[in-house]
Amino acid sequence: IIPTSEWSYKKIVKKYQSIDKNCQKIPCGVDFTKWFPTNKKISKKILGLKNKPTILFIAYGVNNSRKGFNYLKESLKFIKYDYELLIAGDEKPLNFINKDYKFIHSPKDIKVRRLIYSSADLLVAPSIQEAFGLVCLEAAACNTPSVIFDDNGLEDIIAHKINGYVVKKKNIKELAMGINWILKSIKTKPKKFNICRREVIKRYNIRNLADFYILVYKKL
Repeated sequence: IIPTSEWSYKKIVKKYQSIDKNCQKIPCGVDFTKWFPTNKKISKKILGLKNKPTILFIAYGVNNSRKGFNYLKESLKFIKYDYELLIAGDEKPLNFINKDYKFIHSPKDIKVRRLIYSSADLLVAPSIQEAFGLVCLEAAACNTPSVIFDDNGLEDIIAHKINGYVVKKKNIKELAMGINWILKSIKTKPKKFNICRREVIKRYNIRNLADFYILVYKKL
């Protein structure tokens, strides 16, 4: 069994206590020759975004409670800075009174997704369950920090106050605090999160991870 994160590894071992020796954690990865940052101002202009900080929420299953959009929705009441909300996914959020947001429907083309991550000043990924969390890795590859909940696979990717902000699960005010912290950090130090890509490129290069799978098969 190959879990993709420390969180999923612990869940498996706890449920099947005798299976530890048959588990090897191998994370998901991306091709960093395809995932890289593009100029933020140009990316915003191409996507028709305003020249202000952009908060991104991207998910397939926007209205799936597991993805946590409702937590983001509630946290927006406590944001201290001017911003534009960008939502990308398979459908618009239901029962969302704030109509002042940009929506991009099902962006599957990697060039468009690269523009989306590069245009964003931060990604909010408030999933309450996530075995890995590829969107945070894709965002980090484009030098975009993420605000996440703890106690899921996203914690492997996001280091608190280094390439993002880790929040106690389901805590709305703390989620807003994380968003405000990143927006303030960008305002005072615009290049602070240019290390996001560097933080993940060594651990999550898909070319290197493929070798681990080959070793597992050879061992078997």
